[in-house]
Amino acid sequence: MSFSRRQKLKLLGKLDKAQRHVVHLRAKLDKCRGKQVVRVADVAKCARLRAKEERLSGKLASVLFEMQDEWRAMVQMFDASDLPVLAARYGMVRLLELDRVKPFFETAYFPADEPPIIEAAIHGHLNCVKFLANNNVNINRTSKHGQTALHVAAAAHNLEILLFLLSQPNIDVHARDSNYRTALDVARHHSTINGDKYGFYANCILALEAKSTAAPVAAPPVLAPSTADVAQVVLETPEAGGTTCITCTERQRDTVFVPCGHRVLCLTCVGSLTSRRRPLCRASIREFMRTYDS
Repeated sequence: MSFSRRQKLKLLGKLDKAQRHVVHLRAKLDKCRGKQVVRVADVAKCARLRAKEERLSGKLASVLFEMQDEWRAMVQMFDASDLPVLAARYGMVRLLELDRVKPFFETAYFPADEPPIIEAAIHGHLNCVKFLANNNVNINRTSKHGQTALHVAAAAHNLEILLFLLSQPNIDVHARDSNYRTALDVARHHSTINGDKYGFYANCILALEAKSTAAPVAAPPVLAPSTADVAQVVLETPEAGGTTCITCTERQRDTVFVPCGHRVLCLTCVGSLTSRRRPLCRASIREFMRTYDS
Protein backbone atom coordinates (compact mmCIF):
# COMPACT_ATOMS: atom_id res chain seq x y z
CA MET A 1 0.00 0.00 0.00
CA SER A 2 1.42 3.37 -1.01
CA PHE A 3 0.91 6.62 0.86
CA SER A 4 0.82 10.13 -0.54
CA ARG A 5 3.29 12.85 0.36
CA ARG A 6 0.45 14.69 2.10
CA GLN A 7 -0.23 11.70 4.38
CA LYS A 8 3.44 11.41 5.27
CA LEU A 9 3.76 15.11 6.04
CA LYS A 10 0.62 14.98 8.17
CA LEU A 11 2.11 12.22 10.33
CA LEU A 12 5.46 14.01 10.60
CA GLY A 13 3.65 17.22 11.52
CA LYS A 14 1.85 15.42 14.33
CA LEU A 15 5.12 13.99 15.61
CA ASP A 16 6.89 17.36 15.34
CA LYS A 17 4.17 18.92 17.47
CA ALA A 18 4.58 16.18 20.07
CA GLN A 19 8.37 16.63 19.99
CA ARG A 20 7.98 20.36 20.71
CA HIS A 21 5.81 19.43 23.69
CA VAL A 22 8.56 17.06 24.86
CA VAL A 23 11.13 19.86 24.67
CA HIS A 24 8.82 22.18 26.62
CA LEU A 25 8.19 19.61 29.36
CA ARG A 26 11.88 18.75 29.66
CA ALA A 27 12.74 22.43 30.07
CA LYS A 28 10.15 22.76 32.85
CA LEU A 29 11.50 19.62 34.50
CA ASP A 30 15.05 20.97 34.39
CA LYS A 31 13.93 24.22 35.98
CA CYS A 32 11.96 22.37 38.64
CA ARG A 33 14.92 20.16 39.54
CA GLY A 34 17.29 23.12 39.52
CA LYS A 35 15.09 25.03 41.95
CA GLN A 36 15.15 22.07 44.34
CA VAL A 37 18.94 22.28 44.47
CA VAL A 38 18.97 26.05 44.95
CA ARG A 39 16.24 26.00 47.63
CA VAL A 40 17.26 22.83 49.41
CA ALA A 41 16.95 24.56 52.80
CA ASP A 42 13.28 25.39 52.20
CA VAL A 43 11.65 22.05 53.06
CA ALA A 44 8.09 23.09 52.24
CA LYS A 45 9.07 24.62 48.90
CA CYS A 46 11.09 21.54 47.94
CA ALA A 47 8.14 19.30 48.75
CA ARG A 48 5.94 21.31 46.37
CA LEU A 49 8.64 21.22 43.72
CA ARG A 50 8.97 17.44 44.04
CA ALA A 51 5.22 17.05 43.59
CA LYS A 52 5.40 19.29 40.51
CA GLU A 53 8.30 17.23 39.19
CA GLU A 54 6.23 14.05 39.49
CA ARG A 55 3.35 15.62 37.56
CA LEU A 56 5.64 16.87 34.81
CA SER A 57 7.39 13.50 34.59
CA GLY A 58 4.01 11.81 34.18
CA LYS A 59 3.02 14.16 31.38
CA LEU A 60 6.37 13.66 29.64
CA ALA A 61 6.07 9.88 29.84
CA SER A 62 2.56 10.08 28.38
CA VAL A 63 3.65 12.20 25.40
CA LEU A 64 6.64 9.96 24.70
CA PHE A 65 4.41 6.88 24.83
CA GLU A 66 2.01 8.43 22.31
CA MET A 67 4.92 9.17 19.99
CA GLN A 68 6.24 5.62 20.31
CA ASP A 69 2.79 4.29 19.44
CA GLU A 70 3.11 5.71 15.90
CA TRP A 71 5.96 3.36 14.99
CA ARG A 72 3.71 0.99 13.01
CA ALA A 73 2.43 3.84 10.85
CA MET A 74 6.03 4.91 10.23
CA VAL A 75 6.94 1.41 9.05
CA GLN A 76 4.02 1.42 6.60
CA MET A 77 4.66 4.90 5.20
CA PHE A 78 8.44 5.17 4.91
CA ASP A 79 11.26 3.20 3.32
CA ALA A 80 13.71 1.34 5.54
CA SER A 81 16.46 3.80 4.59
CA ASP A 82 14.38 6.69 5.95
CA LEU A 83 13.50 5.12 9.29
CA PRO A 84 16.73 5.35 11.38
CA VAL A 85 16.90 9.15 11.28
CA LEU A 86 13.16 9.48 11.88
CA ALA A 87 13.38 7.03 14.76
CA ALA A 88 16.23 9.01 16.30
CA ARG A 89 14.36 12.29 15.85
CA TYR A 90 11.22 11.07 17.60
CA GLY A 91 12.72 8.61 20.09
CA MET A 92 11.28 5.48 18.44
CA VAL A 93 13.59 2.68 19.52
CA ARG A 94 11.10 0.12 18.18
CA LEU A 95 11.98 1.27 14.67
CA LEU A 96 15.70 0.92 15.31
CA GLU A 97 15.17 -2.66 16.48
CA LEU A 98 13.93 -3.73 13.03
CA ASP A 99 16.58 -5.75 11.20
CA ARG A 100 15.83 -4.15 7.85
CA VAL A 101 16.71 -0.63 9.06
CA LYS A 102 20.07 -1.48 10.66
CA PRO A 103 22.07 -1.18 7.40
CA PHE A 104 21.06 2.50 7.31
CA PHE A 105 22.21 3.54 10.79
CA GLU A 106 24.82 5.91 9.34
CA THR A 107 22.60 7.58 6.71
CA ALA A 108 20.45 10.73 6.73
CA TYR A 109 16.81 11.05 5.62
CA PHE A 110 17.03 14.39 3.82
CA PRO A 111 20.26 16.09 2.68
CA ALA A 112 19.65 18.81 5.26
CA ASP A 113 19.23 16.30 8.09
CA GLU A 114 21.90 14.82 10.32
CA PRO A 115 22.98 11.19 10.85
CA PRO A 116 20.81 9.26 13.36
CA ILE A 117 23.30 9.55 16.25
CA ILE A 118 23.31 13.35 15.84
CA GLU A 119 19.52 13.55 15.49
CA ALA A 120 19.06 11.53 18.68
CA ALA A 121 21.41 13.83 20.59
CA ILE A 122 19.82 17.00 19.19
CA HIS A 123 16.35 15.91 20.27
CA GLY A 124 17.50 14.51 23.61
CA HIS A 125 16.53 10.88 23.11
CA LEU A 126 18.94 8.95 25.33
CA ASN A 127 17.25 5.64 24.49
CA CYS A 128 18.13 6.03 20.81
CA VAL A 129 21.66 7.26 21.53
CA LYS A 130 22.26 4.15 23.64
CA PHE A 131 20.77 1.79 21.09
CA LEU A 132 22.83 3.21 18.24
CA ALA A 133 26.05 3.22 20.25
CA ASN A 134 25.46 -0.36 21.37
CA ASN A 135 25.01 -1.35 17.72
CA ASN A 136 28.46 -0.08 16.72
CA VAL A 137 27.42 3.21 15.17
CA ASN A 138 30.29 5.70 14.93
CA ILE A 139 29.69 7.87 18.00
CA ASN A 140 32.23 10.39 16.73
CA ARG A 141 30.28 10.96 13.49
CA THR A 142 30.02 14.68 12.83
CA SER A 143 27.15 16.92 11.79
CA LYS A 144 27.26 19.36 8.89
CA HIS A 145 28.73 21.84 11.38
CA GLY A 146 31.48 19.45 12.39
CA GLN A 147 29.90 18.68 15.76
CA THR A 148 29.78 15.23 17.33
CA ALA A 149 26.94 13.99 19.52
CA LEU A 150 29.13 14.98 22.47
CA HIS A 151 29.25 18.58 21.24
CA VAL A 152 25.46 18.56 20.87
CA ALA A 153 24.90 17.19 24.38
CA ALA A 154 27.31 19.76 25.83
CA ALA A 155 25.53 22.63 24.07
CA ALA A 156 22.15 21.46 25.42
CA HIS A 157 23.57 20.66 28.90
CA ASN A 158 22.08 17.18 28.50
CA LEU A 159 24.05 15.49 31.26
CA GLU A 160 22.50 12.05 30.79
CA ILE A 161 23.51 11.77 27.15
CA LEU A 162 26.86 13.41 27.83
CA LEU A 163 27.76 10.98 30.62
CA PHE A 164 26.71 8.00 28.52
CA LEU A 165 28.86 9.15 25.61
CA LEU A 166 31.82 9.77 27.91
CA SER A 167 31.51 6.19 29.15
CA GLN A 168 32.08 4.84 25.64
CA PRO A 169 35.64 3.57 25.03
CA ASN A 170 35.93 5.12 21.55
CA ILE A 171 34.63 8.60 22.37
CA ASP A 172 36.87 11.41 21.13
CA VAL A 173 36.64 14.19 23.72
CA HIS A 174 39.26 16.19 21.82
CA ALA A 175 37.30 16.37 18.54
CA ARG A 176 36.83 19.94 17.34
CA ASP A 177 33.89 21.37 15.42
CA SER A 178 33.95 23.84 12.51
CA ASN A 179 34.58 26.65 15.02
CA TYR A 180 37.60 24.72 16.36
CA ARG A 181 35.83 24.02 19.67
CA THR A 182 35.90 20.83 21.67
CA ALA A 183 32.79 19.72 23.57
CA LEU A 184 34.35 21.26 26.68
CA ASP A 185 34.80 24.58 24.85
CA VAL A 186 31.16 24.40 23.72
CA ALA A 187 29.88 23.84 27.26
CA ARG A 188 31.95 26.74 28.58
CA HIS A 189 30.81 29.00 25.74
CA HIS A 190 27.12 28.27 26.27
CA SER A 191 27.49 28.66 30.02
CA THR A 192 28.89 32.15 29.47
CA ILE A 193 26.36 33.16 26.81
CA ASN A 194 23.20 31.62 28.31
CA GLY A 195 24.05 31.77 32.00
CA ASP A 196 24.02 28.80 34.35
CA LYS A 197 21.70 29.63 37.23
CA TYR A 198 21.13 26.01 38.21
CA GLY A 199 24.59 24.63 37.42
CA PHE A 200 23.56 22.44 34.48
CA TYR A 201 26.52 23.49 32.35
CA ALA A 202 28.82 23.32 35.36
CA ASN A 203 28.03 19.61 35.76
CA CYS A 204 28.79 18.99 32.08
CA ILE A 205 32.02 20.99 32.31
CA LEU A 206 33.22 18.99 35.32
CA ALA A 207 32.54 15.69 33.55
CA LEU A 208 34.25 16.84 30.35
CA GLU A 209 37.26 18.22 32.22
CA ALA A 210 37.72 14.94 34.05
CA LYS A 211 37.60 12.94 30.82
CA SER A 212 39.72 15.42 28.85
CA THR A 213 42.59 15.36 31.33
CA ALA A 214 42.44 11.59 31.76
CA ALA A 215 43.70 10.77 28.27
CA PRO A 216 45.30 13.76 26.51
CA VAL A 217 46.19 13.38 22.86
CA ALA A 218 49.71 14.31 21.87
CA ALA A 219 50.10 16.94 19.17
CA PRO A 220 51.93 16.03 15.98
CA PRO A 221 55.67 16.83 15.91
CA VAL A 222 57.12 20.08 14.61
CA LEU A 223 59.74 19.16 12.03
CA ALA A 224 62.21 21.14 9.99
CA PRO A 225 60.96 21.54 6.41
CA SER A 226 62.51 19.32 3.78
CA THR A 227 62.98 20.27 0.15
CA ALA A 228 60.25 17.83 -0.88
CA ASP A 229 57.79 19.27 1.63
CA VAL A 230 58.46 22.83 0.57
CA ALA A 231 57.87 21.84 -3.05
CA GLN A 232 54.65 20.02 -2.16
CA VAL A 233 53.03 22.58 0.12
CA VAL A 234 51.59 25.73 -1.39
CA LEU A 235 51.58 28.43 1.24
CA GLU A 236 48.35 30.34 1.24
CA THR A 237 47.83 33.94 2.14
CA PRO A 238 46.57 34.36 5.70
CA GLU A 239 42.99 33.11 5.95
CA ALA A 240 39.94 35.19 6.70
CA GLY A 241 40.11 36.92 10.05
CA GLY A 242 43.50 38.63 9.75
CA THR A 243 47.09 37.56 10.24
CA THR A 244 46.98 36.75 13.95
CA CYS A 245 46.69 33.28 15.47
CA ILE A 246 43.06 32.13 15.73
CA THR A 247 43.70 30.66 19.19
CA CYS A 248 45.58 33.34 21.14
CA THR A 249 44.67 36.21 18.75
CA GLU A 250 47.94 37.91 19.71
CA ARG A 251 50.91 36.35 17.93
CA GLN A 252 51.39 36.12 14.17
CA ARG A 253 50.45 32.99 12.24
CA ASP A 254 53.87 31.50 11.59
CA THR A 255 53.21 27.75 11.25
CA VAL A 256 51.96 25.88 8.20
CA PHE A 257 50.24 22.50 8.29
CA VAL A 258 51.51 19.65 6.13
CA PRO A 259 50.09 18.48 3.76
CA CYS A 260 47.10 20.87 3.49
CA GLY A 261 49.25 24.03 3.44
CA HIS A 262 46.98 26.13 5.66
CA ARG A 263 48.36 28.66 8.14
CA VAL A 264 46.13 29.69 11.07
CA LEU A 265 48.16 29.23 14.28
CA CYS A 266 51.33 30.53 15.88
CA LEU A 267 54.08 28.08 16.84
CA THR A 268 53.30 28.51 20.55
CA CYS A 269 49.65 27.48 20.18
CA VAL A 270 50.54 24.59 17.89
CA GLY A 271 52.19 22.90 20.86
CA SER A 272 48.89 22.85 22.75
CA LEU A 273 46.88 21.14 20.00
CA THR A 274 45.02 18.06 21.20
CA SER A 275 43.89 16.78 17.81
CA ARG A 276 45.63 15.47 14.73
CA ARG A 277 43.17 17.27 12.50
CA ARG A 278 43.78 20.71 11.13
CA PRO A 279 41.54 23.53 12.49
CA LEU A 280 38.70 24.60 10.21
CA CYS A 281 39.32 22.30 7.22
CA ARG A 282 39.66 19.19 9.47
CA ALA A 283 42.34 17.66 7.22
CA SER A 284 44.71 15.17 8.85
CA ILE A 285 47.98 16.71 10.03
CA ARG A 286 51.26 14.94 9.35
CA GLU A 287 53.56 17.66 10.67
CA PHE A 288 54.06 21.42 11.05
CA MET A 289 56.58 23.75 9.47
CA ARG A 290 57.72 27.14 10.79
CA THR A 291 57.40 29.91 8.20
CA TYR A 292 59.07 33.29 7.95
CA ASP A 293 57.46 36.19 6.13
CA SER A 294 59.78 38.37 4.10
